[in-house]
Amino acid sequence: MEPGVTFRNLGVPCLVPDLRNERLPKDFKGPRKVPNYIGDLSPEAWIESYEMAMELLDVSEAACAKYFPLMLEGIARTWLKGLPANSIESWAELKARFVQNFKD
Repeated sequence: MEPGVTFRNLGVPCLVPDLRNERLPKDFKGPRKVPNYIGDLSPEAWIESYEMAMELLDVSEAACAKYFPLMLEGIARTWLKGLPANSIESWAELKARFVQNFKD
């Protein structure tokens, strides 16, 4: 580890430290018109809405991954928390695994 670099243990363990440590913009409130995902919608359609909303908020893909757990409830959050530690290295990987898991 480089001097002066610290890794927090906060966040969802399945995300690698670079994603967990991503800083969200000051006063970031997240997407307002995207409902939390509870497993009742098409995962592809929901991800598309989430990505469009996050793009409008002008955040990085790492920020999309970091904020993602806050948009999940019920079985979706349980699924995410059950993934192995440090097993997700990018937003692309997280969304692909999410869609694959929640497809009909």
